[in-house]
Amino acid sequence: METVGALGNRIMNKSAQKTFFALLRTGLWGNTFNAPKDIEWKEVFKIAKKQTLTGIVADSFFKQGLSLGEEDDMKLLSKLTRIKRKNLQLNKELCDFTSFLEKHLIKYIVVKGQVVGSFYPDPLLRQAGDIDFLCAKEDYDRLLSLIEGTYHINLKKSNTIHVEFKLNDIQFEMHSNLMEFANKAHQMYWNQLMDEEIKNPSQVEINNCRIATLTPNMNVLYVFCHLFHHLITSGIGIRQLNDLAILLHKLHDQVDYQQLKNDLTNLGLWETFRAIGYILVHCIGLDPDKLGFELDKKDKRWGEKILHNIYEMGNFGHTERKVHEKGLLHSLETGWIAFKQNCRFVSLAPTEVIYTIPKMTRWFLHKA
Repeated sequence: METVGALGNRIMNKSAQKTFFALLRTGLWGNTFNAPKDIEWKEVFKIAKKQTLTGIVADSFFKQGLSLGEEDDMKLLSKLTRIKRKNLQLNKELCDFTSFLEKHLIKYIVVKGQVVGSFYPDPLLRQAGDIDFLCAKEDYDRLLSLIEGTYHINLKKSNTIHVEFKLNDIQFEMHSNLMEFANKAHQMYWNQLMDEEIKNPSQVEINNCRIATLTPNMNVLYVFCHLFHHLITSGIGIRQLNDLAILLHKLHDQVDYQQLKNDLTNLGLWETFRAIGYILVHCIGLDPDKLGFELDKKDKRWGEKILHNIYEMGNFGHTERKVHEKGLLHSLETGWIAFKQNCRFVSLAPTEVIYTIPKMTRWFLHKA
C-alpha cells in the first residue's frame, strides 16, 4: 500500500510536470499561462534543469511576473545570462569557422544546435551544446589537414563517424556521416539521401551569416533520426522533442509530408515518428495541423510509454546512470542501458532495433 508521503510526492510531481509543460508552451507558442496555487516552483525548475530547458522556462516564468524570492530570482537570472552568453559565443565561433570553410572551398552542412536554435522564438534561450557539421567526403582529409595546420591542434577520431576538436573553448564535431543505422538497407538509403543534400544544401541566417544546413525535409528527418538513435540507446529529453516541434512548426509550408512519410517508412521509423508526434501535440503544444497526419490510439499508447521513459531515464539517461566516471564500469553500464532501451522499443521499430540488439550485445561483450 502506498504511504501518504509517497502519494503526496507523486501528486506534487504530477502538478510540477503539468506546470512545467504549461510554462514551456507559453515560451514556445505564446499560450496563456494561469499560475496554479500552492505549486512547488523549485520542483518545476528541477524538471527544467533535468530536461535542459531552464532558459525557456525561466524566461516564461519571469514574463508572467512570478517570483521565487529575491535570492532565488537572482540565481535564476544569472543562469539565464550564462545561457544567452554561451549562445552568443557559439554563434560567433560558428560564423568564424564556416567563413574559414568557405574560404577554402570546403563543402559542409551544419546540423542541430545553433541551426535548430535559429528557428526558436528567442534563439538565445535554447541551451547550447556543441557545433556539429558534416564535411563532404571528397573534402574530408583536406579539411583535417587544414584544421591541424591553421589552428595547431591534433585531431583524434573519437569513433567511426566524427572527429572532435575545440576552438576558443567551443566543442566542434566533424562528421563524415551523420547517422549510423544497424540495418544495412537503412544505411544505404540514408547515404543516398545525404549524397544529394551535400550537393544542394539549404541555408539559415545566424549573426548575419549565411550557414549551410539541411533542406527542410532532411532537417526534420535528421533531427528525428538522431532523437530515435538516442531513444533506443540511452534515452532522450524534452529538449530533443522541442527541437522537432519547432522545426515542424517553422518549416511546415516547406516540408513535403508525403516524402517525409516515405523516408521514415523506408528507414523503418514511421511508427516511432507517430508516437513522438503524440507527445509533440499533447505535451509540447504543436498545432496538430502541422504534424502532417491524424493521431490514433496506438500513437497515444506508445507516446505515453516514451514520455514515461523520459521521466524515468532523464535527459540522455542521466537519471538511470549509477556510474558517472569514465572507465570500464561506465562503458558496461552504457551497454546495459542501451540493451534495455532496445528491448523496450523493439516492437515499435523492429526492422532497425532487431539489428541494433546484436550489434550492441557484441559491443557489450567486447567491453566485458
